[in-house]
Amino acid sequence: MPAHPLIVFDVNETLLDLQTMESIFERVFGDKRDMRFWFANLVTYSLALTLADSYVPFTDIGSAVMKMLADTQGIKISDADKRELKEKFSTMPPYPEVPAALSKLRDAGFRLFTLTNNLRFFADCAAKKWPLRGSLKTARKRM
Repeated sequence: MPAHPLIVFDVNETLLDLQTMESIFERVFGDKRDMRFWFANLVTYSLALTLADSYVPFTDIGSAVMKMLADTQGIKISDADKRELKEKFSTMPPYPEVPAALSKLRDAGFRLFTLTNNLRFFADCAAKKWPLRGSLKTARKRM
């Protein structure tokens, strides 16, 4: 019998609930909707760097994009703000339905992977929040 195919998941906003990041944007920018603009730019810059074959950790790009957004609005970003952004990134919980859905897939014999350009530490932090941490493998490109 042939093996079930593998399934590769993106991590941020596919498995993890990005809305938990809104509080820092509401505090710093005065509007939680700025988080969506920030994330769209974060993904854009991340893809551009990947296409240029230049690895930069997702969290470093996130801090730089936050600063760029703040600069356009005349807002000063402190080192504490950058640390808080990284901390929130490392503690995003999975969406409520994710653990059960991944369990069903794993129990059906699928091989489950995550693909991320985030630092291994953050990928591991996210994986440890799930009861399936032994079932998910993380793949990332090393530069």
